[in-house]
Amino acid sequence: MNTVLETGQLILRPFTLEDFDAFAAMYADPGVTEFVTEDGRPLSRFAAWRAFAGIVGHWTLRGFGLFAVVERTTGTFVGRIGPWDPEGWPDFEIGWTLRSEYWGRGYATEAVKRCIEHAFTELDRSHISTSELLIEYLFINCPWRKRLFCTVTTVLSCHRPRRARRPTCNPANSKEGKSLSRKKPRIGPTR
Repeated sequence: MNTVLETGQLILRPFTLEDFDAFAAMYADPGVTEFVTEDGRPLSRFAAWRAFAGIVGHWTLRGFGLFAVVERTTGTFVGRIGPWDPEGWPDFEIGWTLRSEYWGRGYATEAVKRCIEHAFTELDRSHISTSELLIEYLFINCPWRKRLFCTVTTVLSCHRPRRARRPTCNPANSKEGKSLSRKKPRIGPTR
């Protein structure tokens, strides 16, 4: 449970008790919970505690889980992102939720890219899912997308190519901008 991932702007690390106040505030924000709770409503502090404990427990039971995401420069908690596969969940996925004041800074894209790499390499996963919202930027515009077998419904399902153990993606270098999705993705974080 000591896995720490880093990106240019972020540190993805295990949750600590000190993260709970910011986590509970994130789940009390109706703009955030519209996308991540079962009924779209904010969580009470007690319900947020149960969600927080579930994330910590997932690490214990599965050996991986959602990371606390903090800004590298300030150490501020900005959300939770990482591999997620609890009992009864439809598929192994990279889940993400950010505090609304940190939307639009590229943090989800940056952290999800690192988590996908982590899932394919350190967790040795051959299959992952993530939200349709990130498809446009992470997969469709990436040069290595042709080497992945993808299907699009409400999530993107990717299988690691047999020979490629470490996919790399630099969307800024991609010249393609096609979309596999016929529907415009919903704006905002998803589970």
